Amino acid sequence: MPIPEKRRIWLVASSPNPQKSYLEAISQHLNPEDLIYGVDGGFQIALQQGWIPYAFFGDGDSVALDLVKNYALIHADLEVHIFSTDKDASDLEIALRHAVKKMGFEIIIINGMDGRSDHTLFNFLLCSIDPTRIHIWDTEGTFMMLRPQSSRIFKFAAPTTFSLIPFQTCKGVCIQNAKYPLDHENIGGSSRTLSNITIQDSETIITFEAGLLGIYFVGHYL
Repeated sequence: MPIPEKRRIWLVASSPNPQKSYLEAISQHLNPEDLIYGVDGGFQIALQQGWIPYAFFGDGDSVALDLVKNYALIHADLEVHIFSTDKDASDLEIALRHAVKKMGFEIIIINGMDGRSDHTLFNFLLCSIDPTRIHIWDTEGTFMMLRPQSSRIFKFAAPTTFSLIPFQTCKGVCIQNAKYPLDHENIGGSSRTLSNITIQDSETIITFEAGLLGIYFVGHYL
């Protein structure tokens, strides 16, 4: 799939032990106009990959703050946002809400799905802050939230596996141009929408009327 001309903010989260091949693959997608946000331990991961951080967000519970401060002495343009460990939002949420204020950027969270399951689930929900712009990449694919009462269109050159993930009962769900279509059905509390497949060179269209609905694609969606 060709990479479109988009500016992106990459939020590097601090899940432990990221796969080297996964991070190296991400390096191939970075453009000079992109911004790197290091989120606590993700700051050190970014440096280890040779990425130049634009900003740091964190409370220091998974990175030595001296590393950040020493880097900032050499790179005066680094934005540094240090917080108390006692706060009402995660480091990633704070960074994400900062990122969405920068218009014209797509936002991709990386290394945010391989740690504790509760962190991963909250990271999924944070995508609802701006469903049209925020994605999460893991080693195998891409997650994003969908917006109710609007159509989301996806087109892939090859058949691609995807799953719709309802976080509550979702009403009036429609899937067009996929192996397993739906026509204004309610979904929730089952695995019925696990592992559907797009149709080659066709536009897969997903709509729903109400609820909280995510989608996961196998492969990295840009």
